[in-house]
Amino acid sequence: FKAVNDGLGHAAGDAVLVEAARVIGANVRETDIVARWGGEEFLVIMRFTDRDAATAQAERLRAAIAATVVELPGHRTVQVTCSIGVAVHPFVPGDPDRLDWESVVALADLGTYAAKRLGRDAWVSYWPTPTLAESIGDHVSPTVLETLIASGAIACEGSRPAPAPVPAPDDDATATAPPALVVLEPSRRVARYEPIFPRA
Repeated sequence: FKAVNDGLGHAAGDAVLVEAARVIGANVRETDIVARWGGEEFLVIMRFTDRDAATAQAERLRAAIAATVVELPGHRTVQVTCSIGVAVHPFVPGDPDRLDWESVVALADLGTYAAKRLGRDAWVSYWPTPTLAESIGDHVSPTVLETLIASGAIACEGSRPAPAPVPAPDDDATATAPPALVVLEPSRRVARYEPIFPRA
């Protein structure tokens, strides 16, 4: 998103936000919540959705955004892509106290970094392995989550081959974030994101 603002101006960045919000809103259920979280990250909260349905939705959102052409001031256009992280809460089936929602959102956020490492325009989903329940408590820091991913206690799959086992978040990545199932983060090619807007 910074690349759009810096290279094309803030009016272009605003146009990308508005169009991304429209695309996301057109591709989620009436019961889903779309929220802009921070400057470059957005959340889609999907209630009563399992991992398979969440990854299918992540792919629909990825494809819809990749197909978007944003009209800019001055008769210019730009295409946008996204990096998506997916995690479901409760993370450990049958044990809602194992890994709280803040940790699950942090895990989805790590997925956006892993998707970027796959080359952007991708999604990465995480789920627990049988050994995980013995390894964690309720609140887990991103650093511990990275260790659990690297050890195989948390498994992952991506929309592209060989997702990076240990994501590399920026130093300023926050340890907690709001509840969410899918975290969308803008890509450098042409950033794309969505603002907060509750479904009417």
